[in-house]
Amino acid sequence: ARRANQWCQGLFYETKIHEVAKKVRLSAYCFGTGALKVMVSKERGERGEIHCEPVFIDDIYVDDADAIYGKPRQLFQRMLVDRAVLIDRFPKKQDVIERSDVDANDSVTQSTSDTVWEGWHLPSGEGAKDGRHVILVRGGGVLLDEVWELDCFPFVFRRYRPRLLGFWGQGIAEILTGIQVELNRLVRSVSE
Repeated sequence: ARRANQWCQGLFYETKIHEVAKKVRLSAYCFGTGALKVMVSKERGERGEIHCEPVFIDDIYVDDADAIYGKPRQLFQRMLVDRAVLIDRFPKKQDVIERSDVDANDSVTQSTSDTVWEGWHLPSGEGAKDGRHVILVRGGGVLLDEVWELDCFPFVFRRYRPRLLGFWGQGIAEILTGIQVELNRLVRSVSE
C-alpha cells in the first residue's frame, strides 16, 4: 500500500496534476463543470507516458438527450491544433490534413491551425466491439478510427454543484444570478 501510494504521488508530481487541477476547479466554479483530459502518449516506439491537461468546457459536446441521467454514451471534443503538429502526429495522413476545409472567413483558423474533432462512443456492454474512438479534421478527413474498449471517457469531470438531471453542473455565477438581479434592482432604486 505504501509503495502504491508513493507511485501515485510520483505520477501526480510527474504529470503536475495539482497545477492542472487548479484550472479545472476554477472552470467548475465559473461554468459549473470542469474537465481534465488524461491520456497516454506514445512517441515513436517509446513507452507510453501519462499526460493530463485541462480542457475548456465549451469544447466538450454531449447530446442532452443522451446525457439526461448524467452518463452519456458519446462525447466529442473540439480542438484547434497546429497543422505541423497534426502532420507530425499523423504523418501517413498528411494529404488529408493539407486538404482540410479551411474557411477563409474564419479569422481564428486563418493561422496554421486546423479544427480537429475527437469523439468517443462507449461500448454497449462488456466485451462488445461497438466502441469507437475517432479523430477528424475539418472537412471530414479521418485521421484515426479505432476500437474503444474502455467503459469510460478519458476525462475526469468536476462539478461545482451537480444537477438532478443532465450532464452539466451549476456554477457560482448561475447560483448567484437571482441575488445579483435583486441587488441591481436595489441599486437602481437607491440611485433614483
